[in-house]
Amino acid sequence: MWTAVKSSQKSLYDPPFNPTRQELSMVQINPIQKHHLEDAAALVVHRYKKLCLVEPLLPDRYKHISNILPHLQSMYNAGSPGVVATHNGKLVGFFMSWMMEEFRGKKSTYSPEWANAAKLEDSKLIYQEMYQTLAAKWVAEGYIAHYITLFANDSAAITACHWLGYGMFSIDAIRGMQPVPHKGTPVDIRLANSKNLKDIVALNQGLRDYMLGSPSFFIADELLESYLQDWIDDPQKDIWLAYSEDEPVAFFRIGPANQDVSLIIIDEKTTSIYGAFTKETKRGKHIAASLLAKTIEIGQSNGYQRCAVDFESMNTLGSRFWLRHFNPVCYSLVRYIDDRVVVKK
Repeated sequence: MWTAVKSSQKSLYDPPFNPTRQELSMVQINPIQKHHLEDAAALVVHRYKKLCLVEPLLPDRYKHISNILPHLQSMYNAGSPGVVATHNGKLVGFFMSWMMEEFRGKKSTYSPEWANAAKLEDSKLIYQEMYQTLAAKWVAEGYIAHYITLFANDSAAITACHWLGYGMFSIDAIRGMQPVPHKGTPVDIRLANSKNLKDIVALNQGLRDYMLGSPSFFIADELLESYLQDWIDDPQKDIWLAYSEDEPVAFFRIGPANQDVSLIIIDEKTTSIYGAFTKETKRGKHIAASLLAKTIEIGQSNGYQRCAVDFESMNTLGSRFWLRHFNPVCYSLVRYIDDRVVVKK
């Protein structure tokens, strides 16, 4: 088998592997069939175990084919298109996607981290070949936004996607429940109750306004008072508020593992941060670190083994904070195709 990346190549922006005709002929791309699914799940598990060597806090459950295969079967049974890459009859890669008629204003495809895989040492070439086949079908049907999530340790696949026109979009990251080192801040940290509802609504609107600005330009969810009240009433969920001289200046919204992010963080021993915000005039005063410290303290007392967060890469302030305290386990990327190339039917 060929080697796509030399061990000395570390940068995500290294030039892509330039295979010879003979090397290209060694990999065959064909539509995925039902009998491929178990081997595909085994390849995901193999890659996940490699990721766990880098980040041992990840749940053990996804080291088992039985916890990956049902997701692939569900996607396959839904009629989602996919391909496999084979070498000498052996599966060395696969790529499947959900097809979304409308996501953020565009016909989109999304391949979660459990719906694509390739042999790590050859993943750059394999991903390029699989994407070329699938993208032709997607664009012909008008799907011009292509999303994919990759394990954070697969730098070759990430590089291949960058050279195919993908850009970073969001990150899933985790940390253990060890205490958070932080400088003390003169704020009062309180567990929210119904009396704080208007303060929470105002802070969440502050988060939405911030995310709409440069450089994020991201439309965050508008959370209704009834939704936030339900969150307060749920014994498994918390909203922590920071007050400075009785002024609400920051919040953290936490709960059990977020079901809307990467599968590999979902576990009964995972607590997730769903939202966080600090007013602009109070930033740089270690208030967010104090709220994170409280989150970890409470999570540990509740028996959680890890804390997870997902965040947008273009949120520069947020990214800097989260990456000081969390380790990435998945990167999500997106490519937008110029809609002028789509054939109008």
